[in-house]
Order: sequence, then C-alpha cells, then structure tokens
Amino acid sequence: NKTLIQADSHPPETLFIYNCKWIVTHKNIYQFKDKMGVLATLIIGEEKALLVDTCYGIANLKEHVETITDKPLIVCI
Repeated sequence: NKTLIQADSHPPETLFIYNCKWIVTHKNIYQFKDKMGVLATLIIGEEKALLVDTCYGIANLKEHVETITDKPLIVCI
C-alpha cells in the first residue's frame, strides 16, 4: 500500500512543483495544482485510477501519482 499524501504536502521527487490536495468529500479523490495554477484530478476506483488532465507537464506527474496509488492508470486529457 502507498502512503496517503496529506493536503498540501509534496513527495521529494516532485521538487515542490505539484501541490496535492485531498478532497475531503471523498477519500479516493485528489487534486493536483502545478506552479502555473493548472489543476489535474485523480479518482481512485476499486480496480483502476483515472487521471483527468495532466497539468502543463512541467514535471513528472506520473511519479507523483504513483506515490498515492499503484493501480493501473487511465489518463484523460
């Protein structure tokens, strides 16, 4: 199991490029904001995870997502 990232925390490998916020309304929904203010949303289901948008691609968002879930990832841009 991966460790949950608390609101406004950053894994060291992202170099503080992504701000991760856990949306309190549901335990499996996360929102990321890059330094440009662009948002991406991660929804974790029972079998797969869905990433809606990829921000501007200024860092490795996939590595950041993998710190939250190890489920197969579907990306919708």
